[in-house]
Amino acid sequence: YAPRLVSPHQFHATASARLCDWFMNRNRLLFLAKHFPETLPYQLDNAHFYLWGEDRALQWALAEAVTKLFRIHGTGALDPAQGVMEFAVTHYGVREAARLFARVRRWLDDSARLHISIYDHTVHSDAANPVALALAAAFGERHRVRVMAHQPFRLADRAARHGLALDAVDLEVVDLPPFRDRDTIDPQAVTPDRPNWFDLVAHRAEGADFFINASGVTRVYPTGAYAALLCANPQGERDEYFFADRYDLVVPVTPEAAAHLRGHWDLDERVTLSPPAKPDSLAEHLAPTLAQIERALLHGIQRVEDFTLLYQV
Repeated sequence: YAPRLVSPHQFHATASARLCDWFMNRNRLLFLAKHFPETLPYQLDNAHFYLWGEDRALQWALAEAVTKLFRIHGTGALDPAQGVMEFAVTHYGVREAARLFARVRRWLDDSARLHISIYDHTVHSDAANPVALALAAAFGERHRVRVMAHQPFRLADRAARHGLALDAVDLEVVDLPPFRDRDTIDPQAVTPDRPNWFDLVAHRAEGADFFINASGVTRVYPTGAYAALLCANPQGERDEYFFADRYDLVVPVTPEAAAHLRGHWDLDERVTLSPPAKPDSLAEHLAPTLAQIERALLHGIQRVEDFTLLYQV
């Protein structure tokens, strides 16, 4: 025992200021959800994340807070959760509010199987790179996986050709009327003066826990609890059908793609992975990150590395 001993504490010695901001402000919302649930919707205009314009951080923190609401208060959480939904719709729009509550649904689900949708607008072609199929095979043994395509083809034939296990993977064909009779689908043919037919893809993927847009089509709005966009040959401009900046993670497949995403599209915040040496190594390159996303979607944000991936710092 040394009563005169002084032990100095260095603030932020093991964590960044931004990480501390995350935990302190998220925990404030969790505290309100647990002890004062009826006040939660009325405190959001004063939340630091909202005042600082940290929209993504607030959306992830709200998903955790609403999850806690239901876990602790059961049906008593309905009114405050409705208030949170109204706040999210007002400030972020219906689509982002739906994604927020997709995270709540995922974290309240006790199932250990995720619903994963993998989209590739070229996957029906014999000449297509098998990245989407390789990702489907990687997840197929543990989760419910479907590959979304625009033309029918036999998964068994592709499995044999590429040496992939696709027996547990489903195929869904999403019909895009302008390209119904074409083997090649040109996303840049859909311009803002025409209907965005790629909304049909987003609509069909709404029930997914994890949505992977493996073909880099920026006209597909991300859906589900978490969404990743893989870009090999970025095309198009930032018009009203440009949704690349809405994805949680954007992965360049080549160094040239990385330069375009950062320089031309200004996506520094979401481009967090260096491109692999070869496009055909992408599935293997992504394996550690996909495992991290998988763990966070199943169990919530419990580790610093989960936070770093989901709300990139």
